[in-house]
Amino acid sequence: MWVAIRRQLKRRYVLAFFEKLAPCLVGIEACASSHHWSRQLQALGHMVRLMPSAYVKPYVKRQKNDAASPTAAHRGLISRTVTDGLRLICLGGVRGKCSAAFSCCPRTSIAPSIPFPDRIRKLVMRKLILLCASLCSMVLLFAASPVWAQSVLWVAASGNDSNACGQTTPCATFQGAINKGGVAQINCLTSGNYGAVTITGPITIDCGTGNIGTVSVTGSSNSAIKINTPGFVTIVLRHLSLNGNNSAGFGINTTAFAGGTLVVEDCTIQSFLGDGILFEPSAGRGLLQVSDSRIFNNNTTGIIVSPASNQIASVTLNRVELTGNSSNGLALLTGVVAGTMRDSVVAGNGDDGVVTVATQVFFTVEGSSIVANLKTGIQTNSAGSVVNVGASTIGGNGTGVFPTAGSLISFGNNQMSANGTDGNFTSTTPLR
Repeated sequence: MWVAIRRQLKRRYVLAFFEKLAPCLVGIEACASSHHWSRQLQALGHMVRLMPSAYVKPYVKRQKNDAASPTAAHRGLISRTVTDGLRLICLGGVRGKCSAAFSCCPRTSIAPSIPFPDRIRKLVMRKLILLCASLCSMVLLFAASPVWAQSVLWVAASGNDSNACGQTTPCATFQGAINKGGVAQINCLTSGNYGAVTITGPITIDCGTGNIGTVSVTGSSNSAIKINTPGFVTIVLRHLSLNGNNSAGFGINTTAFAGGTLVVEDCTIQSFLGDGILFEPSAGRGLLQVSDSRIFNNNTTGIIVSPASNQIASVTLNRVELTGNSSNGLALLTGVVAGTMRDSVVAGNGDDGVVTVATQVFFTVEGSSIVANLKTGIQTNSAGSVVNVGASTIGGNGTGVFPTAGSLISFGNNQMSANGTDGNFTSTTPLR
């Protein structure tokens, strides 16, 4: 590549000069009149490339002037164009402050050498990357779909446990579906009584909005749902109705639950000889989450949280009703327990509404009603108990609050009245 012509032209001679040239690639630094010159040169059969000043400025040596600008323009042009074997003609001094660099070559050999502008190249690369990612995702999805189809099983009132538990060939019971093996989720096609079940691994049982999966059991040695998991698992139970008929043992029994998470959503648990939910993580941290559920008329306690010694249980109760149980509404009995209860009702229980006996407790009751419990609304029975109460109603209990040991702290915005004895919080911590 070499400079064949270096010439200064007046405006009136520019078109006459280019009329004599074979079709060329013409590079022009963008300016106020660059589009005019582009149209004029294209009319003569030349190919024109307009370049932003940012592409030209890095090639300007010393000061920008009529001599330096064309040289910088042609260097900016060739840096983005394959120009081997081309002759470069540099012009300067055209009025209107436009600099131009012209490479003379047959047009057929120029066209293939012009690359995409940077922004187009980046856009194409981005589209290609997204396309490849989409193709990979589709391959993985199709590869995984048979496993997913097997891991989600279905039950229906009209099903049969000899079926494959598919959506068109459902099973009749939860246990029948679990016995198929490798199940991650069981869905209900219809409402029905699906029988007691023993859970041995992570699973979701969901009867869906509009359906109720009933588990009606009898016999003091039986529980509606028994969890027997040696490892750490996540178990989700939704839209179920567990009924012990005043003869079965527990609603949800976790005496063989090593640790993990138990989620109970939109369920009812009633009429068991034992507890509605017995939560006893034995080998590690356990998390119990109950929401939008009713646990009532059980012959002992609504919910018992009792992790093994030196183990921790976390409890989150939102919009839960613990009512009419013969003993306590909520009992935090052993180990270390931390958690919250919000927007809930604990009422009409035979002993205490909320009682803490565990070695260490840090628990908050907020926006809840603790009413009409026979003995106490809230009682702390261990030196390591700290229970905070805010924006709650405590009324109609034998004793409103009874801090036998530990700390029972008010946020100063509770309503307490109509108890046999209101009792006193150990301290008040104003809201900040």
